[in-house]
Amino acid sequence: MAFFRKHRLIIPLILALGYFGVVAPGHSCVAIPPVKVGLKTLVEEPMEYEGKRIETSGKVVSYPTRRHFRTWHFWIEKDAKRLRCYERTYRTEYAPCAPIIRRAKAEGEEVTVMGKLCHDGIELRWIEYKGRRFNTDLLPPHAPPGILSIPSFPGR
Repeated sequence: MAFFRKHRLIIPLILALGYFGVVAPGHSCVAIPPVKVGLKTLVEEPMEYEGKRIETSGKVVSYPTRRHFRTWHFWIEKDAKRLRCYERTYRTEYAPCAPIIRRAKAEGEEVTVMGKLCHDGIELRWIEYKGRRFNTDLLPPHAPPGILSIPSFPGR
């Protein structure tokens, strides 16, 4: 009983943190590495990887200059299989990673992408080009609030 009297403020704090997801019982703080998958396998068997963090690579074959979809996106291709890569927090005209993708397309080089596979493509976490990794989840600090983001969707 003396233990509970001595730590009466700490125990509710630990329980509250667990409730709000800061400390999740049975979970580790170590990030699970993404599954490395070839683009052909990914496109032919999407249900096996849907909802998982995956890493794949391909050449940038299409980069729309106009807004044809609700998010900033591009297409990669390898072995005649295509996959749409997108970032839902970017608007087309304000995407910080756009110059990297344009350069990769112009030079015909491969990019490596990592993100969560969804039914309509891969929602990006980072892009790697020529040995440099670009975090697509970081937004420029100078951008006014609301310009770069679209309404968030449940399950992000």
